[in-house]
Amino acid sequence: LSLRQAATNGTSARIYDLGGELVVDLGDVAAGATALFWDGRSEDDNFVANGVYICYVEAPGSGGYKQTFKIAVKKN
Repeated sequence: LSLRQAATNGTSARIYDLGGELVVDLGDVAAGATALFWDGRSEDDNFVANGVYICYVEAPGSGGYKQTFKIAVKKN
């Protein structure tokens, strides 16, 4: 997932299902990062089901930003 701008200190990323339930907290994004990786696993380390998920990225502070991604998971 490409970020609109490089991450700053304290930038976090979380993935939710369409019901708004947290699937996994990816934690803090390294400062300067321009991309994220998600291995398709939930907090309990199981692969998620096929479907659409939302990734929410948020940087703190007045100069911070918010970015949202839709992610489609389809396993063969």
